[in-house]
Amino acid sequence: MRSLESLLLFMGGGEVVLLLFTAGPVNITWAEEKKNVVNIFQCFYPAQATGEALLNLFTTVNNSVNPSGRLPYTWYKYANQIPSMVDYSMKEKTYRYFSGEPLYPFGFGLTYTTYNYSNLVVPATVKIGEPVPVQVTVTNTGLFDGDEVVQVYIHWLTTKEPMPNLQLVAVDRVFIQKHTNVTVKLTIDAQSMAVWTDKGFVIEPGSIQVYVGGQLPNQKKTVPSNVLTATFKIVEAKL
Repeated sequence: MRSLESLLLFMGGGEVVLLLFTAGPVNITWAEEKKNVVNIFQCFYPAQATGEALLNLFTTVNNSVNPSGRLPYTWYKYANQIPSMVDYSMKEKTYRYFSGEPLYPFGFGLTYTTYNYSNLVVPATVKIGEPVPVQVTVTNTGLFDGDEVVQVYIHWLTTKEPMPNLQLVAVDRVFIQKHTNVTVKLTIDAQSMAVWTDKGFVIEPGSIQVYVGGQLPNQKKTVPSNVLTATFKIVEAKL
């Protein structure tokens, strides 16, 4: 990484697009902090059509190509944020338990367009064991057609059991033409609301907060779209 930093200095501050061919996160905090690094692409390990794919991505091919990938992991900012390999607890591991500030959050990813979320519909109450229907309107407010990755997270408000800070419970990839909107319907399965107890996983009565958007909620590093929130209550079914 030091050689890359030296290269940027050698270029005299010219604009740089950084391409990463890695299986997972590496230390690029320095690149995020440099103003002349204008774009960073996580390419993973692509195949023989890599050059053509990147050319299409950079030129957009008549506005028809638009990146829409999302990170499948938390990209830590500093090495000291990574838990020890011999610590088998879940403390500070994954987006579900991490309490620090990552370089890039789980589910993060930029595109050439922008989106707006509105008209979130979630039932006020559901019976134990029933799924929760979620409906939201997503508008492509930018200049490019694109795929938006709609993400639904929940947070337990009333349980006394130690549960994750957030839990991804539904996701969908939706193609939306520019200046149009679509209605997206998703479902939170009953098992996703279960709480771990001494008796195993149990669905408890209580309140759960829902977050719906194209990103993990409450993050310093965000994508240019909003996150909607709602609350529903789980109630016991009458016999």
